[in-house]
Amino acid sequence: MRPLLLALVLAACDTSALPETVMEEMEMQGATLDTLYAGAFVNKGGETTGGAYRIEQSEEGRVLVLDEAFFTGSAPDLHVVLSPLAVEAAGNRNATDGSAILAPLKARTGLQRYPVADSLDLARYRSVLIHCVQYRHLFGAAPLLRR
Repeated sequence: MRPLLLALVLAACDTSALPETVMEEMEMQGATLDTLYAGAFVNKGGETTGGAYRIEQSEEGRVLVLDEAFFTGSAPDLHVVLSPLAVEAAGNRNATDGSAILAPLKARTGLQRYPVADSLDLARYRSVLIHCVQYRHLFGAAPLLRR
């Protein structure tokens, strides 16, 4: 979205009513982003998960972004989780032990954004997980790698 058009949209309407994709593009236009962490998902628990994530810092705060290539299997109650466990140590039964559950997964594929609370000390965590909380089944994991 061009800067002039962005300014007109902001001035002319209630931005809370805009579709999420438009809001994401507007945020990208107006904020300087700094990638703090990034990594790629591997399969866990016999499930298929791929793509990558990054955690960005902007003037608005931190956000975990699943990239356009992200995909995972189907299950109820899938969540994005920050875990203190290394990818190799994370499993079905221990995935949420000492973890921070960021949010329910919005979609099984594609670009997605999740706020990361400033109160979370990212130094305490070692991986990003895609986990079915209801059935305690781990779908994928990525190392939390500082950039």
